[in-house]
Amino acid sequence: MDNIDEMFRLADWLDNEIYFEVGRVGSFKTKKKDNSIILVIWGRETGRNYHVHFYRTKEEYDNRIGGGCILLHQNGFYDHGKHMDSLNKKEFNAFVKFMKSHSSENPNISNWKSIANEWDESNPEFRIPDTIKMPDYNWETVRHYKED
Repeated sequence: MDNIDEMFRLADWLDNEIYFEVGRVGSFKTKKKDNSIILVIWGRETGRNYHVHFYRTKEEYDNRIGGGCILLHQNGFYDHGKHMDSLNKKEFNAFVKFMKSHSSENPNISNWKSIANEWDESNPEFRIPDTIKMPDYNWETVRHYKED
């Protein structure tokens, strides 16, 4: 599909906007009036630093520029290529709330588990081990990690 908007279908759940595309794009707002922060799992990632990309604007997302990454297996931001932004405290807390919420696609699992499953589907050579659970995401202890 040439037009990225054609790949989206909208589903509302508890005032969060959640979008799905081939690589499972989710988004959340810190407040209703704020812009959505877009969450993306890209395919063809390498290594064991399982992560979700975030973008603050559709332009960043469309062009895969800017934004940042959050690890799925530990409490940390992940500087990955040109994706080195961080969320502020308000955004981070909204991210944690979103990750703990039930998935609109499958209400029996959390958004974190849904995103982890998408990582596995999109990056089958670097699957997240079943022993890994959602980390204790906490603003006070979040760390920054750099790509090897």
